[in-house]
Amino acid sequence: NNNNIVAAISKETSLVLSQSGKGILSLCDFDTEPVYYGPINKFIQGDSSRYLGDVYVVKLTPNGEAFRIDIPPNSIIPPQEIFGLLSYTSGDYGYPDELKLAHMTSVHSSIEAIELQAAAVRNFNLRIQESIRKKLFPI
Repeated sequence: NNNNIVAAISKETSLVLSQSGKGILSLCDFDTEPVYYGPINKFIQGDSSRYLGDVYVVKLTPNGEAFRIDIPPNSIIPPQEIFGLLSYTSGDYGYPDELKLAHMTSVHSSIEAIELQAAAVRNFNLRIQESIRKKLFPI
């Protein structure tokens, strides 16, 4: 109602391109200026039901890293405008300040980390290869 949208941004992704098998972030490997590619949903290998909208690969600054950004397909704000707003707040290596702040203020207790791990194992049929307990409780 307030003309807001939610865009998901990630510095890492396991999505790969169907043709080359390379990670989608490799699309920006040789770009020296800010650029975006997308939506690239139909060029990605795998289950598209897990995407959070239209998938873009974006480099926000000349020396920046590439990011995966998912935007709802019915967004009232054009993707180019969203990328412009993000690039305006991007600091070192193109890292958006909002993402930096989210990482700095996100703290989980050891119990929460174990609960999150258990939920991921249950929901996605994962197997634990390394015990998180050793990292959380080194004694």
